[in-house]
Amino acid sequence: MLDTKGLLAPGLASMASRAAIDARTSQYPGRLIRLPASEQNPDRFSLNIIFIPEARISASDQDNSPKWPSKLVQGVAPGAQLLWFDYYIDPHSEAPIWHLLGEQGENLRFAIENSTQTYHLDRRRLVYICHGLGGLVLKKALVGLHESLSNSALRPVLEAESGIVFLGTPHIEYEEKDSWEQLAIPLQSIPNISKQIVSRAVAEAAIAAGLSSRFTQAGIEVPILSIYERSKNGFARRLSMRKKRPITAELAQTLLTNETLVGVDMEHTEVTSLGRDTEAYGKLRDLLEKAIAMPLVSTVTISNSLPRRPLERTISNWSSEASDLPRTKPKPSLNPGDGPTSAELGVPNLITSISMVKTRRTVRMFDSGPLLNPVPMASALSSLDEEEGIFEMEPLETIVSRPEPKLPCRMSPPDMADHFFKGRTDILAAIDEALLPSRLARSTRAGTRCFALCGMGGMGKTQIAGRYAKTRKKKFDAVFWVEADGKIHLAASFGNIAVHLGLTSIANLDHTVSRNVVLEWLNNPIKPASQDSIDESVPVPELASWLLVFNNVDQPEFIHDYLPADTANGSIIITTRVPLQLVQDDFAKTGIDPSNVIGLDINGFTVTEAVDLLQEATGFDPKPENMDAARAIAVRLSGFPLALRQVIPLINSSSVRMVSRAFGERLPEVIRNVDPTDEIEDNPTYPHTILTVWALESLSPDAHWLLTALCYMSPDRILDEVLAPGYCEAVFQVAPRFPQNKRQHIDARDELVRSSIIRYDATTNIITVHRLVQDVVRSRLTPAEAVTAFEVVSHLMHHSWPWSQAPYDHDYVFKYWEDYSNLLPHIRRLASVFKRNPQWKLSDRAMLDFLRLLQAAAWQLMEGCNYEAATGLLELCLTTCRLHSPNTRQILSEALFCQTKMGFRTQMDPQKILEYAQEHVHHRERLEQQESTPLARIGLGNSHGEVGMAYFMMGEYEKAIDNCNSCILLLTMDDTDDLTFPNFANMFSALAHHALGRDDEALKRLDRVIQHRIHKFGEETKSYKLACVLQAKAIILERQSKLEDAYHLYRRAFDLYKNGVGPNYWGAAQCCVKLGDRFLRKKQLVTARTYYIQALKALQVYKYYARELCRVKFKLGSVYEAQGDARGKQYLDEAEEEYWALEGKGEKRVLGEADYDALVGFLCR
Repeated sequence: MLDTKGLLAPGLASMASRAAIDARTSQYPGRLIRLPASEQNPDRFSLNIIFIPEARISASDQDNSPKWPSKLVQGVAPGAQLLWFDYYIDPHSEAPIWHLLGEQGENLRFAIENSTQTYHLDRRRLVYICHGLGGLVLKKALVGLHESLSNSALRPVLEAESGIVFLGTPHIEYEEKDSWEQLAIPLQSIPNISKQIVSRAVAEAAIAAGLSSRFTQAGIEVPILSIYERSKNGFARRLSMRKKRPITAELAQTLLTNETLVGVDMEHTEVTSLGRDTEAYGKLRDLLEKAIAMPLVSTVTISNSLPRRPLERTISNWSSEASDLPRTKPKPSLNPGDGPTSAELGVPNLITSISMVKTRRTVRMFDSGPLLNPVPMASALSSLDEEEGIFEMEPLETIVSRPEPKLPCRMSPPDMADHFFKGRTDILAAIDEALLPSRLARSTRAGTRCFALCGMGGMGKTQIAGRYAKTRKKKFDAVFWVEADGKIHLAASFGNIAVHLGLTSIANLDHTVSRNVVLEWLNNPIKPASQDSIDESVPVPELASWLLVFNNVDQPEFIHDYLPADTANGSIIITTRVPLQLVQDDFAKTGIDPSNVIGLDINGFTVTEAVDLLQEATGFDPKPENMDAARAIAVRLSGFPLALRQVIPLINSSSVRMVSRAFGERLPEVIRNVDPTDEIEDNPTYPHTILTVWALESLSPDAHWLLTALCYMSPDRILDEVLAPGYCEAVFQVAPRFPQNKRQHIDARDELVRSSIIRYDATTNIITVHRLVQDVVRSRLTPAEAVTAFEVVSHLMHHSWPWSQAPYDHDYVFKYWEDYSNLLPHIRRLASVFKRNPQWKLSDRAMLDFLRLLQAAAWQLMEGCNYEAATGLLELCLTTCRLHSPNTRQILSEALFCQTKMGFRTQMDPQKILEYAQEHVHHRERLEQQESTPLARIGLGNSHGEVGMAYFMMGEYEKAIDNCNSCILLLTMDDTDDLTFPNFANMFSALAHHALGRDDEALKRLDRVIQHRIHKFGEETKSYKLACVLQAKAIILERQSKLEDAYHLYRRAFDLYKNGVGPNYWGAAQCCVKLGDRFLRKKQLVTARTYYIQALKALQVYKYYARELCRVKFKLGSVYEAQGDARGKQYLDEAEEEYWALEGKGEKRVLGEADYDALVGFLCR
């Protein structure tokens, strides 16, 4: 008799409430039972083994006396408790078989959870052994168990897990669709299964692939033994004439690092009877014996350290019915704020910081550092409360003043391999002489000192700067490291500095504001009173000493806006490929004395240094013949640090003398493959060029094409998943040898990593590649190969971009901003390459993918208020679209829509905006004629709305109303939602009516929008659209002298802007001006000044608002003057000077408020 004691223990009562028993299919719930051959006395258990057999489709097929489990472990695991999961699936169910297996996986998990005490699963080590599709049942159960980490009752069971054995279990991947037909093998082994079920299951194999993916990402780290079949299978021969193979190694492997893969010459149905003399049985014996010998440590708390593997949840097509199964504990929330706290779990500081990264396929949770939001999302202003008709401000210090810096503040440079650093003592000494605070104190030369490390890529400039920052950090109160190879990295680095200094918080992080507050402190680095001097050789100074390192300044103009004033009390190091003289000339443009900019052109190692480096890194025997060979290598490589580093793996894999001989034999070929970049040809300082020592010719085709694609991407942060996005048909059509599945991608990536050609961080899944490697690889490509590589990256970016059906949905943009930010640098790199190669002829599909990326990236950059970067992409998109019209008409229309929106935000000439808008209408009309659909009408309607906006800005109000009415008509022909409701057409139409004196009609239109949004969304807290409409209504009410009503609306609009796009948006600044005016009239000068200061900060961020900025300076100066503050004259003088610079005509006269009001447009007065 089978022991049914553990049937879903603690009893059948719990089954009554289980939704897992599907009412539609009468799905058998499954049960965990003890086999008769099992050890019965818990005190004598040596091991717990749970067996999950191959699937059965009815109760009559069940093996009520299974013999193979006891035979399999006989003599290997004496005294083991043998548990059997008894289940079957209903062949009459309408649900896919994979869903039914998934439900049984949930049942197995439920049984384990509720049988822990009954079967003492927490008292001995636990091993799972499964056969065929029973492995999928186990995978589903383990995914559920490992996602229930917050269930303290389960932790002892999870800690007891010691191994998994898969006997002929398939593990399929999304990318390997060709292998899905092999699932017919285990399916056909199920007695009495119909052909219809088999064919349907193969067609629906994506569901099983989703489960396999979730299993590999569940963080399971116990040993896994996967046994596959090597013989031909009779079922497969009957399925087709092609004699399909059984569960092969490729189909069985899980790709987990803890997996052992072993083959047996057996059929699928025989694999449970392993011969004692087979390798597979030996591996099974080893696994069980190790599990028995391993002591079990009982714990009741969770370790303070998180698993190294990120918890990753794949968003798959797994059964929706499975989600309805009851759970003893809910799955942990992906929102860090929703789950149990560390204190509730009994573990202090279990998770100190969680960040979410959303991709097209996964949601990952991992330890995070400071988050650098590219868009301002918090306000520098405190909220105002109304009490008895008077607005009271929180203390001014919380709004205006900055917190004291946290000193010392020493940010570490990126991790660098110190064993590759050799010599350079003369260079470090030269930097000491120029930059150390103790030397500067004795210098007669005032101002910021800068030391430039110049030279071609790969000479070790970054390593020298990193070594200096690391070894001299105690000589400075603050040390900062800035990646300066692009504006995005510059902004992110300064944001990081602001957080580390304590000048702002992550929640209030705004890159532009961060730059300003950091520069403000660098220019006047006053130390907190409690801080002592770091360098004891200098008397305690009033000002802190700092070192600022700009790494990879390949375009010096990028850092102009990030340089402190020449009077600052600090030191700067830059690493750059630009020659020193050009660096000095460029710094002179910023006002820094060129004599304060010194530096060195960095050459390679001396022969002695290079030989020492090779010997220490490889450990070869320093006998004379080996030393001679190393000298030969050093001489041939000109002491080039990167080349020496790349040759080290070759020496490790052979010998120093063999490598030396190989270079001698291949020297002519190597010379032909030197890097022919302009930087080498135009730089006479370096008579020697880098040799291609990376053995590029020996790369496999997959690795070659992966590396080729990497060379057309931004080098510093390449997400691995972008290069392995799953099946991307467009990529494989243009580059058939590009890695086409996960296995090929991993092999190609590892091949490049082993050769030190790229670096891969497995914890972050980020690939980096040296710029010099990119230069050399690109220089070796034929024109056709270069075009193909460009097309591959374009398709990969297009495939990975998180497209939305509503591309202009503001909330969607910020929901997926992290994903966009990871891809934007690569799209900008593509744009840069394309502009340099106008002769390239791309395929139609590649051209459309590339142009759509340009347009989409420009929109995201515009939403992030990065208008300059967006402008560059839009100009390229518009120019190229016009050349390839009419095929690109849809993309051209969307780009024109983006251009007019950005024109309004950046104060573009209204006539130019009108031209763009009218061109937009032209193309939308053609598209609507081709296909009259609701989407086409919406696009046409939006284009008329933009024409109306342009006419409003030009003061032609009747034309504005006519075009806005056309927009409203087209957008309301069909059922509309918020994405098509004519918010802005109504708003500009209302403002035009107001300008014509028709205020009743104006307010009617604005109230229509407000009521729509209340009905649709209720009380909104961060809507950009509602903020614009409320601001427009406030303008009208203010001019009707309904001042308090108007200022209530200004305040609410400001809050909506602040929470949506941040306090530095142009509209938010205008609201602050209006609120400042209100408090000025009430003689509340401190509060008025606070608002004017916030407006000043916001308008200073961008170059487009010079007129508005001039006017605010006048208002702020007037307030200071009224308070008797000397700063009043300074601001008034600046305002007057800027006024005449803007007007540039007429005789100068005494200026008044009306003059400054006349500077700004209709909406700002």
